[in-house]
Amino acid sequence: MEANDMTGYKLAKEVNKVLEMEGLAMIKPQMVYNYINNNLIPSYVSETGQMLVKHEDAMKWIKKYSEAKKARQKA
Repeated sequence: MEANDMTGYKLAKEVNKVLEMEGLAMIKPQMVYNYINNNLIPSYVSETGQMLVKHEDAMKWIKKYSEAKKARQKA
């Protein structure tokens, strides 16, 4: 486990910061966990049994998700 890896809840908080800055609707943490469980966000199980997302994967997903949400809002 690396220091910057995050749980689904932490990832939801981070993506919601970006969405709020963009003026977009925020996402519920449960939706992030659903994306993780459905392998839409790569994750791994830590030594403590927690599902974690690597920092670089989290940043890629946040960018992809926010851009898709902006595109849907413009349509």
